[in-house]
Amino acid sequence: MGARSMNFHADLFASMGYPAEVEAIQEAFLSGRRADAVAAVPDALIEDIALVGPAAKVREEVQRWEETLVTTLIISTSPAHLPTVVEALELS
Repeated sequence: MGARSMNFHADLFASMGYPAEVEAIQEAFLSGRRADAVAAVPDALIEDIALVGPAAKVREEVQRWEETLVTTLIISTSPAHLPTVVEALELS
């Protein structure tokens, strides 16, 4: 989570509505309790910034994201899973 006094990611997630969570994550991380920091990240935060889950869920969320200002989708997966991702996104 980087420096307490200047941290772009902490500021961003706090502005997205997660200020208490950011504080807990940062406190745990800076205290050397990495596992606690990871455990403190709420699923809702992850789902606010990433498309994760079963193909049907991802498909539904892509439709919602198409109505936003998002213009770029970065896909991170193994080559073996790429056909599943393409199918989920209906990119074929």
